[in-house]
Amino acid sequence: MPGFELEDVEVGFEYDTLIVEGKREGEHYIAGVRVPEGFHREDRLVKREMEDGVFKATLPRVDANRIVFSVYR
Repeated sequence: MPGFELEDVEVGFEYDTLIVEGKREGEHYIAGVRVPEGFHREDRLVKREMEDGVFKATLPRVDANRIVFSVYR
């Protein structure tokens, strides 16, 4: 998501899908990633990071392990 800042990106869940949405003046980006069973699906538990245009969302597993999804634009 080059050019986007972390503040421009929101995450949320629709059923078993993590929705990543980036909005800024003149641009809108949206992507969905299915989250397998065994992972928490709560917005407040998603750790968000942005580095060099790469957005990472880290979701905790029910058994405390983690998985990382990267969304590239």
